[in-house]
Amino acid sequence: MVDEMKIKYIVLFISFVAIYVSSPVDLILRNKFSPEAKFFWIAFGTLLCTTVYFQLYEGFHSESINEFLYLLVPFIFVSCIVSSNQDVSKNLIEVCFVLTLFCYLTTVIHKILYGYSVTDITLESSFSPFENELSPYFVYFEIYYLFQNDRKRSLLCLLLTFLSLKRFCLLKATVFYILFAYTNYRTINKKLYWGTVACFMVAPFLILSIYTNQSVISWVEQITGRDIDSFTMSRYTIVQHVLNGIDSVNFGFGTTVYVLKDWAAKSLHSDVLRLYLEGTFLSTIVYTYAYFKFVRNYNLFTFLVIFHIFSEGLFNHWMFGAGITCQWIIIYLIIYTINRHGESLETVKYRFK
Repeated sequence: MVDEMKIKYIVLFISFVAIYVSSPVDLILRNKFSPEAKFFWIAFGTLLCTTVYFQLYEGFHSESINEFLYLLVPFIFVSCIVSSNQDVSKNLIEVCFVLTLFCYLTTVIHKILYGYSVTDITLESSFSPFENELSPYFVYFEIYYLFQNDRKRSLLCLLLTFLSLKRFCLLKATVFYILFAYTNYRTINKKLYWGTVACFMVAPFLILSIYTNQSVISWVEQITGRDIDSFTMSRYTIVQHVLNGIDSVNFGFGTTVYVLKDWAAKSLHSDVLRLYLEGTFLSTIVYTYAYFKFVRNYNLFTFLVIFHIFSEGLFNHWMFGAGITCQWIIIYLIIYTINRHGESLETVKYRFK
């Protein structure tokens, strides 16, 4: 629905208007997002170069243009906004939270009118009548409100994550609240930081080896008592289909969309793996490194935001593709706000080890 509304084009138009009004030179000089922009362009440029290289030899695919737009538009938009008015980011985050909450509550009310209630939620089967794709958003907002020491709103975000019941999101939201709602931790231990970066760099290789190793597949089926496709919620079949058409995936960024265009599942459901298959190990390493460098001065909460992005990317499609424009606007606004306002906090000396 979001993609059908062509939000990316609307946002791009607003961004260009902001650039015109501010004048390009003045905007660059006042660009408050420039430290992060450097690493964004490194990640974006690496993906672009590998895609151009592949498509010069293998042929052009229009799907790549859309995928690059999905990456580019939110960053340009937020850069223009915060450079034009550096104090507006907090207000925009509050507006985004209210809009997200409103969208979710309309869904909840609709379900309640059909006779569902909180008592219908079962953790054992991971069923909630209020399950919603907005669950990852609530984790981002929870991290932001934990940074602000707003325990009430962070608890509200945790409860909303429970209602929407995406298991991995709920697990992270619960752990984050338990660890950081009543502590003064503000920075992340360097070894833990770089260890996490390394884990995400090797993650696609591990995922691919699991999906292609029959011994591991048999072990999983034996332990769970379910076939691998059922256990992974059809992800195994999707990955196998993409691997069978790997020659088409070698066209660069966005080409799994081309391989899966005739499938009901338009996504690989693992953006971390997708990054590796489309952009090779080079894109995986550079992209992971660049985005974790958004974490300034080892700020704990910026680290949690980036960790949430990449951990969701292990088994879901929240990093790339259609429908991510609004999410990335929220992410960049939160990162900008935490990085700028976090620098002045006296509690920066408290480090999570």
